[in-house]
Amino acid sequence: MNIDSNVDFSIVIPSFMSEKFLYKTILELLSYTGKSQYKYEVVIVVDGSLDRSWEEALRLSKEYDEVKAIKLLTNYGQHTANLCGFRNSCGKYIITMDDDGQNPPSELSKFEQFYDSEFDLIIGKHLVKKHGLIRRLGSYSIGFLNRKIFNINKELTLSNFRMIHRSVIERINIDKSPKPYIPGMCLKYSTNQRNIDVKHRERSSGKSNYNIRKLVSLVLELLIQHSYIPLKFVAYVGGVMASFGVFGAIYILYQWLVGDVTQVEGWRSIITILLISSGMLMASISMLGLYVIRVIENQSAIQYIEIKKSWID
Repeated sequence: MNIDSNVDFSIVIPSFMSEKFLYKTILELLSYTGKSQYKYEVVIVVDGSLDRSWEEALRLSKEYDEVKAIKLLTNYGQHTANLCGFRNSCGKYIITMDDDGQNPPSELSKFEQFYDSEFDLIIGKHLVKKHGLIRRLGSYSIGFLNRKIFNINKELTLSNFRMIHRSVIERINIDKSPKPYIPGMCLKYSTNQRNIDVKHRERSSGKSNYNIRKLVSLVLELLIQHSYIPLKFVAYVGGVMASFGVFGAIYILYQWLVGDVTQVEGWRSIITILLISSGMLMASISMLGLYVIRVIENQSAIQYIEIKKSWID
């Protein structure tokens, strides 16, 4: 989408099963943006929600010109919904927020202070998190993996409340990863990041859609789609097993050379052969996996399908 030079900030909000609080969340947001010296737009991406979230988003887009609403064909996940919002945004900066009202709109003033600054990624650091136990454990686990996979500063804390410069967004938009991971892509394509302290509120209603199943799914997605850690681990284990097999073969050969043939029992030879063959097999499969992943990453993929836009009849 072409950039509207008049829009300073685009707020992208993925929405899923949020019919009970979406309207209230957006009204509070517009109450702040309407008083700001900067021009805002709000992009709501309804991610295949089965409730009336789309009707609420469409209603908001008809009542307020600065609100856009997009409906996706099915539930692709928060990261894909954010990517869709990026590609349909116009602002010089993009701010991502949750749809549950836990990010106070008044905290946007802290991001505004970095307008035209040298930083191209500003991430809100929650002073006190109001998430449930599973969400907090998930955030800790994902944060640990992010530091390992994307080699980020240990002092940099990630959250969904962040401001991203348009130059970073353009780099993200051309990424064809079949499973986009927005925090990682933001880190990958930005050059100067920092945290700012922000408040975090309790949910006004409903409960989080975040659960153990989604946590496990995200961990596996991070490990498989965005890192070589599992493959390297298997390759390492395979190499160790093959090494034990080689040392065993050398030991058996030594016994044979010194004439201690009676000590060379059949089971030792079998185990040695199994260690060498299984280790080489594991290492070979891992190497093959590395190439398969690279091929997949370089192929164009349908990341999502938009079926409705509020500004297109």
